[in-house]
Amino acid sequence: MAQDETIVIPGLEPSELETLREILGTIGFLKSYMNDQMIHDLSEALSATFKLVNILLSTDLIEIMERAMQDPDLDRALLDPIGVMEKYTSGELDEETEEYMERGMGIMMALLIALGKASTHL
Repeated sequence: MAQDETIVIPGLEPSELETLREILGTIGFLKSYMNDQMIHDLSEALSATFKLVNILLSTDLIEIMERAMQDPDLDRALLDPIGVMEKYTSGELDEETEEYMERGMGIMMALLIALGKASTHL
């Protein structure tokens, strides 16, 4: 098709038609570029990614991390990390804060152990 030809489609702006032409050109490029090996490699990468997402979604870790990220104390710690560190290392913790800290340390230790176990299977 020559560049000076104009196609008119009712309800479609010329800029939208140009975008559609670019999309079709990209699809044509990808169609000619992809081969069986590339598709196989891509499917393996996507499979591993989806397995990881499935594992994360089937645990409570995501929900815990989401709630932790929304904690106002975390915001305060991001703004004044030295002050928060001094508060928590001074030994002036109430029972509730100490329990939360113990729970957090337990989760972190279990995560470190799980990472260590997983690293032996490489």
